[in-house]
Amino acid sequence: MYTLISGEESVCQEGWKNGRGRVCVHGVASREGPRSEAQVLALPARHAMPRSEAVTRSDRLRDFVMHGTGGPTGDSTGPRQRPRLLVVDLDGTLLNRAGVVSPGNIDAVRRARAAGIEVVVATGRSWLESRAALAAIDHDGVFIGAGGAVLHESRTGRILQRRTVDVDLVESIAESIMRHGHLAHMLQDPNETGADYVLVGDAALDAASEWWFRVHPLEVRRYPTVAAARPIGATIRVGTVAVGAELSEVAHFLRAELGERIMLQHWPALTEHEVTGSATHLLECFAPETNKWTMTQTICAERGIRPQEVAAVGDGLNDLVLIGNAGFGIAMANADDRVTQVAKARVGHHDADGFAEAVELLLRG
Repeated sequence: MYTLISGEESVCQEGWKNGRGRVCVHGVASREGPRSEAQVLALPARHAMPRSEAVTRSDRLRDFVMHGTGGPTGDSTGPRQRPRLLVVDLDGTLLNRAGVVSPGNIDAVRRARAAGIEVVVATGRSWLESRAALAAIDHDGVFIGAGGAVLHESRTGRILQRRTVDVDLVESIAESIMRHGHLAHMLQDPNETGADYVLVGDAALDAASEWWFRVHPLEVRRYPTVAAARPIGATIRVGTVAVGAELSEVAHFLRAELGERIMLQHWPALTEHEVTGSATHLLECFAPETNKWTMTQTICAERGIRPQEVAAVGDGLNDLVLIGNAGFGIAMANADDRVTQVAKARVGHHDADGFAEAVELLLRG
């Protein structure tokens, strides 16, 4: 069963196209009117979003605005109006533990479309890594890949819009990753470079990445040094993968060194515990202000859709900004606590058709 979350205050990092970090307050407290920056910083710890590796420079609470969308009503009718756009994550949301879309979730996508809701998949995966899931739901229209860095045509993979990392930053980040003993991973635009991934360094490839590259039809090239990898083509994301929490030091160094020149995420991946026997952690660096919500705003601007007409379902920290700013954000039962804090409702586990519950809730609105 789904749960409407009571209106406690929660704080989330919000990225807009104007390039300024903003803070939004959701729930009952948002009706009280704007707070000063000092008041936001003084929110009780149980209300504030914990300091997270998932957002860049989260301590810089400036240029803030209160996001007055109201809060949960406390009933079971879902949003006050049926959304026009439904943005859904893949891993941990639409996909079950086996990495496939269940028949129940496939039917839920069909019902949402039949009700006139456009369904858009938004994932940290690339388009090529998502093709099986997109085919399972007969996905048409557009697709948000690489955590909001790329907008594709769903059926063909044609890139409609992308945000790439400056080459000098790519090289700097890669060198830092290698100095800390890890292998640098560069997700590239294969239309320009001919490669999906470029790996740089002499560190061993982690077990989760070995498995990932084996099960997906990706062109992966490896070079011993940054110099050998030149010229470095259009890079959408640069980072690394490791087992355990050993990437904190690298993330801290990159934040101190590059600050707001990058959008940095450091978080545990949901996926390959079963594959590696240990938690897999990701370090990902993007162009500034890259996230699923900013790319969703691009879609909304083209279609004349208002933020309050957007619903979103997700679980991970790369869904945090999306869930917190959509008109009706829904967290999965398996979601990170910080995502649940900014959601207006919570549904079942991704291994128990929680996404189908989310659609039911939206269609009742």
